[in-house]
Amino acid sequence: MGTGAVTRAWLVAIAMAPWLTLLPIDGPFAVLTQALVVVAAFHGAGLVVAQLARRAIHPLLAVQVGIAALIALGGLATALGRFTLATQVIALYGFAAVHTAAIGLRFATYRESLASLRPSRRSWLVPALLLAALASFHILGAAGDLGARPFDDDGHVLAQLQRLRETGALADAIGYPRAAQLGGQLVLDAIATVATDVHAFRIAEAIAFVLALGLAFSRAKPHDTTTGLWILLVVLGAVAFTFVPDDPATAWTAVGLILALHALVADDLPALLIGLVAGALVTLRFELAPIAGAAVVAAWWPQRSAHRRTLWLVIGMLAVVLPFAIARIAAWSSIPEPAHALLLPARGPTVARLAIATVIAIPAIGLVLAVVADRGLRWLFIAAVLAASGIVAQLTGDRPYAIRFLWPIGVACVLVVAIEVVRGKKLAVAALLISLAIAVVVTEAQIATGRFRWTRRSVDITEHVEYLRHASDAPITGGYSALLDRVPAGFTVAIWIARPERLDYTRHRIIDLRSPRAAHLRSRLTKLAVAVEAAYLLVETDYRRDDLEPLVALGRVVATAPGLQLVAL
Repeated sequence: MGTGAVTRAWLVAIAMAPWLTLLPIDGPFAVLTQALVVVAAFHGAGLVVAQLARRAIHPLLAVQVGIAALIALGGLATALGRFTLATQVIALYGFAAVHTAAIGLRFATYRESLASLRPSRRSWLVPALLLAALASFHILGAAGDLGARPFDDDGHVLAQLQRLRETGALADAIGYPRAAQLGGQLVLDAIATVATDVHAFRIAEAIAFVLALGLAFSRAKPHDTTTGLWILLVVLGAVAFTFVPDDPATAWTAVGLILALHALVADDLPALLIGLVAGALVTLRFELAPIAGAAVVAAWWPQRSAHRRTLWLVIGMLAVVLPFAIARIAAWSSIPEPAHALLLPARGPTVARLAIATVIAIPAIGLVLAVVADRGLRWLFIAAVLAASGIVAQLTGDRPYAIRFLWPIGVACVLVVAIEVVRGKKLAVAALLISLAIAVVVTEAQIATGRFRWTRRSVDITEHVEYLRHASDAPITGGYSALLDRVPAGFTVAIWIARPERLDYTRHRIIDLRSPRAAHLRSRLTKLAVAVEAAYLLVETDYRRDDLEPLVALGRVVATAPGLQLVAL
């Protein structure tokens, strides 16, 4: 088979691979095809936005822009109460169709791009194949991790995903992310689990992990065998240092968007794309907002007199952030005022926290300005300093939980430095030093204790992959309906149960008391239930705490089932 025929075959495979998910298959192969259609949807959405901006961009950068675009679309649909499973399906397969159609319509252009890679194939083929293998391993492991912790620091993510599927909105101000995030990661989790059930929510972060490394690899552009092998070492280091949170909060999605922001600003790409990606980063976590803000300023400052560009920056950012803010305000307003005082986290005075952040940031920014000459690295490091200062001073997020978001910020900065070293074609001393650091990271990941050990994570992933071969998807319905059917439609039900994702959210107004934001109230849970005007309490006795006894005593048990009680308040 000739070179042209091989290239055409690759393009046809790339265009059609996502649609393998329509075949009647299950198990690991089904998971991989589902991941392919998710990536295709990201790419298709990115192509649409790039077309609106009238600028062609690299496919892997388009994927990150597409992630931001789908976050924006999901936020808008959520604010309108229309982000149901049907909407999620339309978004996923609609943009996947754009991916396939774009390759078909621009077949000759894509074929030339693939053909141009052949002369340097030896330098990038091995890292690319390794990345593909790691992609399969991590995605399958994530899909099989059905026992993963469902809580982030705001609420039960599986319950939120199920609520979205059924109602298209997030009307629970307790369970809906509100104190430290706007819900962007939740939208991505919903898109990634369209073809399966909500228990496979970790697949979104596994896909983001591979896409972030892929973008870093494409930006590095290894031009010979030496740099190809060096970027291979970077990939291995990233895998060894994989930050695997034990909850559903963002990690590699944030890394990918930060890398995309650096690429967009460095290449002076359209303001709409920069604003869109920056806005998506804000919706993931408030701890990441300083990085988004710094990127927008870095893009605006050199062309600050170009008012049209400034307008597009603002439009792009608001298009993502504003719908989520509206949804959050609506959710917060859905509960009475007395509940607000109970749920708001206690913090010190804003002025004091701002002063602490300033004291931390000023010397660090001064050091960055003195040491870093490259403009692209300078704004990113300053952004990282601002984000870290906000976290430490508790301007953004709550310690100690917020501290963990320093890791994705640090990983993104290290990858950007690696990219710049390779692109500069001056590996020499810099490559040796960074390679030494990577070797230390790999060694540390090997000898670390507990779940942070590289081998421990690999064994866990292998077990999750094995689970996929022998078990079907976990059920998401049933279990509580026998009791809740006794509650008249439209009534407010407070719940303290293990599987809130199995509830019917279309029939009742559900308030989840077993979320981090409410559970810390302990003796004041009764006050909260009264404040939200709950008419019933559904409690799972296996998870029942002494804190609930005053609330149960407030009403009367009207129905029971094995391990369950329904209490009329």
